[in-house]
Amino acid sequence: MIPLPRWALPYLTDKKCPVCDRETNPRYVEAIGIKEKKSYTRLPKKGEVILFFEYHCPHCDKRTFLVADPDDENFSPKDMMQNILDTFSEKSGYAKNKVSKSKITNKEVERFIKDLDSCESHEEFLRIIGTDDKSINRINESKRKDDGR
Repeated sequence: MIPLPRWALPYLTDKKCPVCDRETNPRYVEAIGIKEKKSYTRLPKKGEVILFFEYHCPHCDKRTFLVADPDDENFSPKDMMQNILDTFSEKSGYAKNKVSKSKITNKEVERFIKDLDSCESHEEFLRIIGTDDKSINRINESKRKDDGR
């Protein structure tokens, strides 16, 4: 369903559907994700990341998640993300995406948090996060209808 990097395939070969216990097929993976492994986890030290696969089993028609713990200690989360993006762009025809750091400064984040903390109403909160007036009016109208029940 989605193009998977070649290195990800072995992590699915020993997996079975947790619902029907049938073998998995990489063609039915709908999503792949990574999570950085924290030092406080009790898992044995392998690599720095944990892989997640969203799997739609063709046998029982259930969506489940499969987890894998790669052994390669040198494969950083950033490298793995870039590899997934490159594989997806190569196989799907999309332009290459590069992982980049946020351009938002810490000062901007602090100012935004301060503005959110100073909100005195839900409407004011919606304006601060960038909701347009038309949407705010629609939300308020919906709220009035719900309160009128």
